[in-house]
Amino acid sequence: MFKKIKKIVVVLTTTVPILVSSFIMPNAASAEQTPLGVTQVVTGMNTAYALKSDGSVLATGYNSSGDLGDGTTTNSLVWKQVIASGSGVTQLATGECTAYALKSDGSVLATGYNSFGDLGDGTTTNSLVWKQVIAPGSGITQLAAAWDTAYALKSDGSVLATGDDSHGELGVGSSSSLVWKQVIAPGSGITQLAAGSHSAYALKSDGSVLATGNNQYGQLGIGTTSNSLVWEQVIAPGSGVTQLTAGNRTAYALKSDGSVLATGDDSYGELGVGSSSSLVWEQEIAPGSGVMQLAAGNLSAYALKSDGSVLATGYNSSGGLGDGTTTNSLVWKQVIASGSGVTQLATGLSFSAYVLKSGGSVMATGNNQYGQLGVGTTSNSLVWEQVLIIDSTPPTGSYNLSTTAWTTGNVTINVTAADSQSGVKSITTPDGTTVAGPTCSYKVSGNGTYNFVLTDNAGNTCTYPVTVSNIDRSVSVSYTSSVAYTVDPDNTGSPTSGGDITLTNNNTHVGAQVTLQSLTSALSGTNGFVLGVQVEESASGNTAWSEIDNKSVQLPGGGSTVLGVLSPGGTGHIKLVGQLSSLRWPSAQGDNGSMQLTFTAVS
Repeated sequence: MFKKIKKIVVVLTTTVPILVSSFIMPNAASAEQTPLGVTQVVTGMNTAYALKSDGSVLATGYNSSGDLGDGTTTNSLVWKQVIASGSGVTQLATGECTAYALKSDGSVLATGYNSFGDLGDGTTTNSLVWKQVIAPGSGITQLAAAWDTAYALKSDGSVLATGDDSHGELGVGSSSSLVWKQVIAPGSGITQLAAGSHSAYALKSDGSVLATGNNQYGQLGIGTTSNSLVWEQVIAPGSGVTQLTAGNRTAYALKSDGSVLATGDDSYGELGVGSSSSLVWEQEIAPGSGVMQLAAGNLSAYALKSDGSVLATGYNSSGGLGDGTTTNSLVWKQVIASGSGVTQLATGLSFSAYVLKSGGSVMATGNNQYGQLGVGTTSNSLVWEQVLIIDSTPPTGSYNLSTTAWTTGNVTINVTAADSQSGVKSITTPDGTTVAGPTCSYKVSGNGTYNFVLTDNAGNTCTYPVTVSNIDRSVSVSYTSSVAYTVDPDNTGSPTSGGDITLTNNNTHVGAQVTLQSLTSALSGTNGFVLGVQVEESASGNTAWSEIDNKSVQLPGGGSTVLGVLSPGGTGHIKLVGQLSSLRWPSAQGDNGSMQLTFTAVS
């Protein structure tokens, strides 16, 4: 009796179709575009801030110096809370890359750039968080700042200041300061401050105006281009001036009759009189205009009228005027229609502008290089658009799988998140890894539901489940373990076959590739017998043959032989076939023998 050992190796093969599906969280509210309770908007070089009625502060934009005060130096493309509600903040002011917040107790917080002593904390170290720089009980009623100098008006009429004084902007003889110090004495009658590019202005209760600092373009209005190192009167008492504002190269004064005075550079039309610069204060808007508020930007200016309309003039290459073009305007033109509900103007040094509406919502236009508009992108806007909204909608998700066919291998889940409001911040995978951006891939080795957490830039999150159910590693092939088989060729050499061994793939999902790994045989006393192995799959009718000489102990080719593929749930037959060799038939006449077969399945 001769024993033969066979091994059946199962190899799994699959195709790779792709399935794309989407998932939306049920009952997700759309982003609110309702009033937010904003009471003030201010903007610096490339950052904007909004104060809410609950004392919280939102901010967006540039942050490399800690401008936002959120503890990082990462820019933000959307409005984010940087001071919590209940803080007591009542007023904001901004310099170039520094921000200030006045609290109801008279204390002042500040954050950001500090190389010139901008914070007034006695150092030149930037601060990444809001810190107290003036103690409670100070009596401060108003803040003003520009570039690297900040000012604080006290209830007694005195003025404190800190920072750069290289152009005389402190008004104390060109002596910069790292701490807040008095630059105008009590009893001065000062009622309002304004700061421009290295210059400062102070309105007194008698209508006169003081100014100090940079005068390169005649922005002090004193008839020269010489800087002033001390505060000097630039508009006489009784002028009727009720508000001051200053830009990069110009300054403006609103009078009680609605007329507007201005001085300084007009190269880009910022005075609104046809590109005609002035070294003295001149009337640029006539009385009776209805103008009730002014704001000056880098090279542009804005005027709010009592009917809610807004006029603007000057530089417009980034869309800062909001008139749908990038063409400068040399004259004042209406850029927001009457009845708009606008209550406050704000503009800064980055060629963008903001308006606060009566409901507390905010519109903006212009430069958005660092996300200072807070709309989730860095694309400029050429028109006024609502920019400060509540994004309470979580992101939505979609996914595809690397394969949807049955497989014994791993499956990769590719997830994409989307958020039309604030944009996608990150995706957290089921193992807790946070991947920045709107896409991620995650490999799984078993069936189940895998939860991804999608987060937008406003902090909204949703759990996004993906179910995988096409992995089947339970490959099983059943067969007859032992078969006795007798070969008894007759005298005529007719072949005799038998020993039909049935193999069944019990896995109904994945096909099994059957490979003959080894076959040994030895027939003593005969030279005329040939062994053959035949595999037939009943499902396809395919037959594979492998013929092995009776004296050989190796497979054809010296290695394993693929005999066929059993389809999912398919049945195949393995037969050991004995026959007489035509070359050896004479010597084999009358021979007979028997064999024992044993199979081993290897998955």
